[in-house]
Amino acid sequence: MRPLRSSIVTVLLLALATVPTTGVAAQGEASREPSAVLGWALDETHVWDGTSKEVDGVLQRRGPQYSYTWTADDPRLSGEALWTGSGDRYRASPTFEVQTATWELVNDDGRWVGESVGLQGPGLGESDTITLTGEGAYEGLGAIVIMDWGLGGGRFRGAIFPGEMPPLP
Repeated sequence: MRPLRSSIVTVLLLALATVPTTGVAAQGEASREPSAVLGWALDETHVWDGTSKEVDGVLQRRGPQYSYTWTADDPRLSGEALWTGSGDRYRASPTFEVQTATWELVNDDGRWVGESVGLQGPGLGESDTITLTGEGAYEGLGAIVIMDWGLGGGRFRGAIFPGEMPPLP
Protein backbone atom coordinates (compact mmCIF):
# COMPACT_ATOMS: atom_id res chain seq x y z
CA MET A 1 0.00 0.00 0.00
CA ARG A 2 2.57 2.51 -1.16
CA PRO A 3 2.14 5.53 -3.48
CA LEU A 4 2.75 4.86 -7.17
CA ARG A 5 5.20 6.89 -9.21
CA SER A 6 3.54 9.53 -11.38
CA SER A 7 4.66 7.86 -14.63
CA ILE A 8 2.93 4.62 -13.67
CA VAL A 9 -0.21 6.53 -12.75
CA THR A 10 -0.15 8.40 -16.07
CA VAL A 11 0.16 5.16 -18.05
CA LEU A 12 -2.62 3.58 -16.00
CA LEU A 13 -5.02 6.48 -16.47
CA LEU A 14 -4.37 6.52 -20.22
CA ALA A 15 -4.96 2.77 -20.39
CA LEU A 16 -8.24 3.01 -18.47
CA ALA A 17 -9.37 5.90 -20.67
CA THR A 18 -9.05 3.67 -23.75
CA VAL A 19 -10.97 0.71 -22.27
CA PRO A 20 -14.57 0.74 -23.45
CA THR A 21 -17.15 0.61 -20.69
CA THR A 22 -19.96 -1.87 -21.17
CA GLY A 23 -23.26 -2.22 -19.44
CA VAL A 24 -23.40 1.38 -18.15
CA ALA A 25 -26.54 3.35 -18.99
CA ALA A 26 -26.45 6.81 -20.47
CA GLN A 27 -27.36 10.08 -18.72
CA GLY A 28 -25.95 9.14 -15.29
CA GLU A 29 -28.46 6.33 -14.60
CA ALA A 30 -26.65 3.35 -13.13
CA SER A 31 -26.91 0.13 -15.10
CA ARG A 32 -28.44 -2.95 -13.51
CA GLU A 33 -26.40 -5.21 -15.82
CA PRO A 34 -23.69 -7.54 -14.48
CA SER A 35 -20.17 -6.55 -15.45
CA ALA A 36 -16.58 -7.67 -14.96
CA VAL A 37 -14.45 -4.77 -13.70
CA LEU A 38 -10.74 -3.85 -13.73
CA GLY A 39 -9.28 -0.88 -11.89
CA TRP A 40 -6.85 0.71 -9.45
CA ALA A 41 -6.96 2.16 -5.95
CA LEU A 42 -4.79 5.29 -6.15
CA ASP A 43 -3.78 8.25 -3.99
CA GLU A 44 -3.51 6.45 -0.66
CA THR A 45 -3.89 8.95 2.18
CA HIS A 46 -3.42 8.14 5.85
CA VAL A 47 -6.52 9.31 7.76
CA TRP A 48 -6.13 7.93 11.30
CA ASP A 49 -3.63 5.74 13.19
CA GLY A 50 -6.04 3.72 15.26
CA THR A 51 -4.48 1.86 18.17
CA SER A 52 -1.72 -0.72 18.43
CA LYS A 53 -0.69 -3.02 21.24
CA GLU A 54 1.27 -6.23 21.69
CA VAL A 55 -0.71 -9.15 23.15
CA ASP A 56 0.97 -12.54 23.63
CA GLY A 57 3.50 -11.78 20.91
CA VAL A 58 0.88 -10.59 18.40
CA LEU A 59 0.81 -6.95 17.28
CA GLN A 60 -2.86 -5.96 17.25
CA ARG A 61 -3.80 -2.91 15.19
CA ARG A 62 -7.35 -1.63 15.55
CA GLY A 63 -9.11 1.07 13.57
CA PRO A 64 -6.50 2.65 11.28
CA GLN A 65 -8.04 4.43 8.30
CA TYR A 66 -6.81 5.13 4.76
CA SER A 67 -8.58 6.85 1.89
CA TYR A 68 -8.16 6.06 -1.82
CA THR A 69 -9.45 7.10 -5.19
CA TRP A 70 -10.75 4.10 -7.12
CA THR A 71 -10.57 4.33 -10.91
CA ALA A 72 -12.26 1.49 -12.79
CA ASP A 73 -13.28 0.65 -16.34
CA ASP A 74 -16.88 0.47 -15.05
CA PRO A 75 -17.65 3.86 -13.47
CA ARG A 76 -19.98 2.24 -10.94
CA LEU A 77 -16.85 1.09 -9.03
CA SER A 78 -15.02 4.42 -9.31
CA GLY A 79 -15.01 7.10 -6.61
CA GLU A 80 -13.63 7.97 -3.21
CA ALA A 81 -13.03 5.01 -0.88
CA LEU A 82 -12.41 4.75 2.86
CA TRP A 83 -10.76 1.65 4.40
CA THR A 84 -11.09 1.11 8.17
CA GLY A 85 -9.28 -1.97 9.36
CA SER A 86 -8.02 -4.25 12.07
CA GLY A 87 -5.02 -6.52 11.80
CA ASP A 88 -3.06 -9.06 13.79
CA ARG A 89 0.63 -9.34 12.90
CA TYR A 90 2.17 -12.67 13.84
CA ARG A 91 5.90 -12.88 14.38
CA ALA A 92 6.14 -16.33 12.82
CA SER A 93 8.83 -17.04 10.28
CA PRO A 94 8.10 -15.30 8.01
CA THR A 95 6.01 -12.59 9.70
CA PHE A 96 2.48 -12.24 8.32
CA GLU A 97 -0.64 -10.21 9.07
CA VAL A 98 -4.31 -11.12 8.79
CA GLN A 99 -6.79 -8.28 8.44
CA THR A 100 -10.49 -7.48 8.47
CA ALA A 101 -11.84 -4.16 7.27
CA THR A 102 -14.86 -2.16 6.26
CA TRP A 103 -14.96 -0.31 2.95
CA GLU A 104 -17.07 2.60 1.80
CA LEU A 105 -16.91 3.71 -1.85
CA VAL A 106 -18.84 6.86 -2.84
CA ASN A 107 -19.46 8.53 -6.20
CA ASP A 108 -22.11 10.86 -7.64
CA ASP A 109 -24.59 8.04 -8.30
CA GLY A 110 -24.44 6.12 -5.04
CA ARG A 111 -22.44 4.30 -2.46
CA TRP A 112 -20.99 0.84 -1.91
CA VAL A 113 -20.42 -0.52 1.60
CA GLY A 114 -18.91 -3.81 2.63
CA GLU A 115 -16.27 -5.88 4.32
CA SER A 116 -12.98 -7.43 3.42
CA VAL A 117 -10.48 -9.97 4.64
CA GLY A 118 -6.82 -9.54 3.85
CA LEU A 119 -3.45 -11.23 4.11
CA GLN A 120 0.03 -9.79 3.77
CA GLY A 121 3.54 -10.99 4.34
CA PRO A 122 6.78 -12.01 2.63
CA GLY A 123 6.02 -14.63 0.00
CA LEU A 124 2.28 -14.15 0.57
CA GLY A 125 1.82 -10.82 -1.19
CA GLU A 126 -0.68 -8.22 -0.06
CA SER A 127 -4.29 -8.83 -1.02
CA ASP A 128 -7.88 -8.19 0.08
CA THR A 129 -11.11 -9.89 -0.90
CA ILE A 130 -13.89 -7.31 -0.68
CA THR A 131 -17.66 -7.85 -0.83
CA LEU A 132 -19.83 -4.78 -1.36
CA THR A 133 -23.53 -3.92 -1.31
CA GLY A 134 -24.85 -1.05 -3.40
CA GLU A 135 -26.91 1.91 -2.17
CA GLY A 136 -28.52 4.81 -4.01
CA ALA A 137 -28.46 4.13 -7.76
CA TYR A 138 -26.69 0.84 -6.96
CA GLU A 139 -29.46 -0.47 -4.68
CA GLY A 140 -30.06 -4.14 -5.43
CA LEU A 141 -26.53 -4.70 -6.75
CA GLY A 142 -23.61 -6.54 -5.19
CA ALA A 143 -19.93 -6.50 -6.04
CA ILE A 144 -16.88 -8.58 -5.26
CA VAL A 145 -13.38 -7.16 -5.63
CA ILE A 146 -10.00 -8.87 -5.39
CA MET A 147 -7.42 -6.19 -4.51
CA ASP A 148 -3.72 -6.84 -5.14
CA TRP A 149 -1.51 -4.32 -3.32
CA GLY A 150 1.72 -5.91 -4.57
CA LEU A 151 2.52 -3.28 -7.21
CA GLY A 152 2.82 -0.41 -4.74
CA GLY A 153 -0.81 0.50 -5.28
CA GLY A 154 -4.02 -1.42 -5.44
CA ARG A 155 -4.77 -3.13 -8.71
CA PHE A 156 -8.16 -4.81 -8.62
CA ARG A 157 -10.39 -7.10 -10.58
CA GLY A 158 -13.95 -7.89 -9.73
CA ALA A 159 -17.57 -8.05 -10.77
CA ILE A 160 -20.82 -6.18 -10.27
CA PHE A 161 -23.96 -8.31 -10.25
CA PRO A 162 -27.67 -8.11 -9.41
CA GLY A 163 -28.57 -9.24 -5.91
CA GLU A 164 -26.26 -10.46 -3.18
CA MET A 165 -23.48 -12.97 -2.82
CA PRO A 166 -24.82 -16.54 -2.95
CA PRO A 167 -25.58 -18.09 0.44
CA LEU A 168 -23.08 -20.38 2.10
CA PRO A 169 -23.89 -24.07 1.53
